[in-house]
Amino acid sequence: MYCKAEVVNVNGQKASFSIESVNLSAPVPISTAPVINSLSLSESSSGIGKLRASLNISADASLSTVRLHCSRSASVSTSSSYDYRYADSSSLSTGSHTIYLQDSDWAGSRVYCKAEVVNVNGQKASFTIESVNLSAPVSPPTLDGGVYIQDTTGGFALSWRSASGDVDRYELYRSTSSGSQGSRIYSGSSTSTTDTSLVAGRTYYYTAKACNSSGCDASNQDYKLYSPAPTYPDVTVSVSLDSSSYSVGDSVRITARVRNEGDASSNSGTITYYLSTNSSITNSDTQIGTGTFSSMSAGATSTNTKVSSFNKSTNGTTVYIGACVSSDPNEQVTSNNCSTGIGFLVN
Repeated sequence: MYCKAEVVNVNGQKASFSIESVNLSAPVPISTAPVINSLSLSESSSGIGKLRASLNISADASLSTVRLHCSRSASVSTSSSYDYRYADSSSLSTGSHTIYLQDSDWAGSRVYCKAEVVNVNGQKASFTIESVNLSAPVSPPTLDGGVYIQDTTGGFALSWRSASGDVDRYELYRSTSSGSQGSRIYSGSSTSTTDTSLVAGRTYYYTAKACNSSGCDASNQDYKLYSPAPTYPDVTVSVSLDSSSYSVGDSVRITARVRNEGDASSNSGTITYYLSTNSSITNSDTQIGTGTFSSMSAGATSTNTKVSSFNKSTNGTTVYIGACVSSDPNEQVTSNNCSTGIGFLVN
């Protein structure tokens, strides 16, 4: 734009100034109001009385405020004590927004929400009221009594009562100090478990808990001294033969089966084979051979085989073959270290 100035006084005298110019900005286009395309509500699983609001916004001017008003009243008002305002400057943009709101008083109620958007020109848009039902809070379960402790092989068998109310899981805690919860050793749906990670001579304290999403209720604490009975090996032997009848000069194959019947490991040892005139085999019978057996864990077996023959003195007589094993130094019972003899007539 170009301009020239002119001045006239009362006597008609004139003055003028040379033409000057200036560039003027183009007119700012008028923006349209923003649009909230959608608003949806759902319950959030991460908290009591918590909802998730999803909205989508279109606008041709920058946004200044995004507001979400929520209330337990179907008539949502910005003056309601349950209204919330969402205005995060880092999130003021078009597109999709996700907003989480929480009030413990909302639990078990229907909550109503209305969205409002304002652009930098003060133009507003709002969306019709939507609602969602939020679940009522679940009370913690109630667990009465204490922990029942029984001795079992290698440790304790532990059990407790079933809790009343909604139970998601049971937990069991063990401590070596009275009144201390200690560490968790079990979590699951059962009301019983075992504990075998114990040290003899130590007292253990147990506390059970019944839990759900709202919390846990603890049982009374019970305790017991772990004093396991001593364990010992118990070595026994039995024999079998490769036939049921023999003649003078025949070879007999004897198989000894040694077993540790105790509840502790046994040492290796010696097997002595005997020929007897009766089925009661003792160390005073006639020795016809020896063998060995290996060390064994509780319940394990070891086998040994011996071959012998009959001389003329046994012709026409009934004889018995058996075996005895050397006793373990830790055995408490040694009366079963010899087998019963197997009898037959030698032709």
